[in-house]
Amino acid sequence: EKDVRAYFEDIPEMIEVAYCESRFRHADTEGNLFRGIVNNKDVGVMQVNEYFHLEDSKKLGFDIHDLSGNMSYARYLY
Repeated sequence: EKDVRAYFEDIPEMIEVAYCESRFRHADTEGNLFRGIVNNKDVGVMQVNEYFHLEDSKKLGFDIHDLSGNMSYARYLY
C-alpha cells in the first residue's frame, strides 16, 4: 500500500483504483502474482489484463508482472 500511495501521490484516483481492484495486493506471501478472482488474466496491484495489455506493455518496456511495471503501465494508460 505504501508503494502505491507514494507512486500515485499526484493521482489520488489511481490509489482508489488499486484499493478497489486488489486491496493493494501485488503478490501473496509466497511471492505469487495476485490474479483476479473473476478473471485470472487480471494481474497485480492494478489488475492489468494480460489478454488486452500484455503484448503492448512489453513493446513499451513495461513488465506488468512486476510491481513497478504494473503501476507504471497503469499510469501510462491513465
